[in-house]
This record gives sequence, C-alpha cells and structure tokens, in this order.
Amino acid sequence: MSESSHIAFFTTSRGIEDLCARELNEQLSVFASPRPFEMQGWVQANVNSILQLAEICYRARTIHRGMLLLNAVEIPTAREGLDAIYDAVKMLNLDEWLDRDVTFAIRSERKGKHAFQSPDIMRVAGQAVIDAVQERYGYRQCVNLDDPDIILRVDVAEQWCIISVDFVGEESLHRRGYRVYHHPAALRSTLACAMLMLCNWKCDKQLV
Repeated sequence: MSESSHIAFFTTSRGIEDLCARELNEQLSVFASPRPFEMQGWVQANVNSILQLAEICYRARTIHRGMLLLNAVEIPTAREGLDAIYDAVKMLNLDEWLDRDVTFAIRSERKGKHAFQSPDIMRVAGQAVIDAVQERYGYRQCVNLDDPDIILRVDVAEQWCIISVDFVGEESLHRRGYRVYHHPAALRSTLACAMLMLCNWKCDKQLV
C-alpha cells in the first residue's frame, strides 16, 4: 500500500467520541470526526501513512482500537446482504497483509436490524478470504481464531459494510497490562482521560 492518505477508524467509549476526535485533532495533528456511518463509539480520521496510524494507536489516550479502512460498501439488510459481504471481501487485494505463512481471523460488530448475525458475517467473510487466496495462488490461507497474525474486521452498520485491518489485536487499548491488580470497579483509562479533558486540567497543575 502506498504511503498516501488513508482513512482510519478508532473506537472509544460511547459518549466521548467528540473528546476522542478533539484529542486526535489537537494533540496528534490528524483531522478527525466523530460517529462515521452513525456508529456510536467510532471516530474517523485521515492519516498520512500506516506508520502514523500505528503511532496514533501507541500515543492516543482515548481510543480502544485503531483500524485501517480497506473498503466500505452498501449492502442489503436482508439475507442477501451476506452475498454482498462475500463479494466485497473476495474482491479485496490482501497481498500486503497475507502470505502463505500468515494466519488470519475475522472479527465483526453489527449494529442495526438485519436478517443475519455477526457469526454469519464472520463465516461468510472468512470463506471469501479463503476462496480468493485459493483461486489466485492455489493454497488455503490458514485460519487461527485464537491468536491470529492478522485480524480483518468486517463490521456492519445498518446498510453499510466496513472492512478494515485491525491495528491493535484482541486486547483493547484501555487495558493496562502493567497493573498488578485489576479492581472490578476500576475506571477505564480512556474515560479517566476524557474526564481530565472535560475539566481542562493541565499537567503542570495539581490534580485534586
């Protein structure tokens, strides 16, 4: 993929999408807007390169997940929507992300009323990847549902199917692995950051 402008999506807690977009705009110098495709908890941004997307995932404090958009297509909400999802995934050029030794998995989130469920989306999209690789290169792409090398997201919001590459992995960025003890009522770090942004706290001031 060329190092030109790309569209990225970031997920966050519902209700703080505007604050997440503000952080991306003001502190990470990317143009961001909240709730693309009317998706609650999502923020869209333009990034200059894949490296910049990776840097945002590392530095941003209000995001849970970062994804690179591969394609977005309109689909029927009826059962025929699964055929449209299959076609949209199969037509993708995934050479940059997959080769013979790379394992993959499909993850999906669905919002709206449809005649199918998220497991149906993952099954159809996964089969589309396998069929495409088999037809083009003559081998079967390896699937690993537990610990894949690459996660392809196929999310559906009403009539939109959004296909992307997950840049975070299975664990949301709000989790902090260095914590010795996870209190069951602990405040998510992303929400804590949003609260500090709301009160306009400055790092050179005492927090009471």
